[in-house]
Amino acid sequence: MSARKPVTVGRAATGTARRAKSLPPPRPAAGRRVASTGPPQAVCIGGPVMVTAPHGHELYRGGGDTGERERIHRREQWTTELALRLALRIDEILAARFRGMVANDNDADGKTPPASPAADKKPPTAVRPPAATRGGGSC
Repeated sequence: MSARKPVTVGRAATGTARRAKSLPPPRPAAGRRVASTGPPQAVCIGGPVMVTAPHGHELYRGGGDTGERERIHRREQWTTELALRLALRIDEILAARFRGMVANDNDADGKTPPASPAADKKPPTAVRPPAATRGGGSC
């Protein structure tokens, strides 16, 4: 491992520059891998795929208890439409059932998902490798 060059901080033009210590390269947090040793892998848990478009609404940010000034995050024009098209395409590829919901401005709360019947809450199956053929059936 090569040593890092010290950086100069301060005002070099006025002669008040000083040299900083060399810092070691950052280390990954415990239990995290920085690089993979093999090719990318995909697994299928047999569960649902959720596609969201959080910027499809005009949102108010800040204000209240946050101590920040209230500001408006404008609606991005095509995010909801793109998310719906992507979900429909995923539905075709995986031969899965598509269930969509587009919130309007009156019920646009991204923190609480809509209630669904208990019959739809089926646990995912065991992890298994994806299908060998691309675009063929479910994984």
